[in-house]
Amino acid sequence: MVSRQFHNIISLFSIYKIVMYSYVTIFLYICIMLFQDLQFREDTHTYMLDGKKIPSMSSVISGLADKFNLEAASYNSAKSKGVEQDVIKKQWQFINESAVYGGHNTHNYGEKGGNVDSKHKEAVQQYLHNLPSYYKVVAKEIRMYTRKYWIAGTADLLLQDLRDGSFIISDYKTNKNLFKTYNDDLHYPFDNYINSPYNKYIIQTNGYQIMLEEAGLVVKERHVIWVAKRSASSMYTLFKLPDVTDKLKEYYAIRTNII
Repeated sequence: MVSRQFHNIISLFSIYKIVMYSYVTIFLYICIMLFQDLQFREDTHTYMLDGKKIPSMSSVISGLADKFNLEAASYNSAKSKGVEQDVIKKQWQFINESAVYGGHNTHNYGEKGGNVDSKHKEAVQQYLHNLPSYYKVVAKEIRMYTRKYWIAGTADLLLQDLRDGSFIISDYKTNKNLFKTYNDDLHYPFDNYINSPYNKYIIQTNGYQIMLEEAGLVVKERHVIWVAKRSASSMYTLFKLPDVTDKLKEYYAIRTNII
């Protein structure tokens, strides 16, 4: 009798796993179909929709901050350190290229897995391993857009909470300092936000949320996985970012004259 009950429980569990797998697979297919008309050109890093160039989320965010003055900043840094300006420029170029390379490898690993040469791959593995059992990855490197505001972007991971069907946006970040400030604030309506990578990522993930919600999905959380920040117990730091979609839509309205 006990054996039969145990067998029935195992059978029900197997059926549940099949149903959940099918459920996630269906949503993966839906995600692909929703944005299948969006094209991305790797060589120029540009998005194309309906044969037209569509601005990236990154370019939109850059418009919220004053343009970085390399000449002035490198001159002041060189003067304070007592070195030539070209020395500072080369140092900054090396740091920037290293960060881009490390970030590319991390995103590559998160998307494709396999033996990718990245010092952050173990952090990605740990994050995926630590996800609750009811969180399922439904898409990696999902490219999406909003027609209303004419913006496109790519999120590293799209998760689904099987308990209520809602979605979670996750993005890997490899910044050496996520809270580095540039001694200024962002532009209206984010003028109460300090210009920092962290605050820009808040806006970025909320931009992705607007794209997904326009397509009919419900997004409940936005995560940044900081894989460059480790502790004794974890290879990454997880940040759950606030919902600022209303404020971002206000900015979009100003930017595109949509009322």
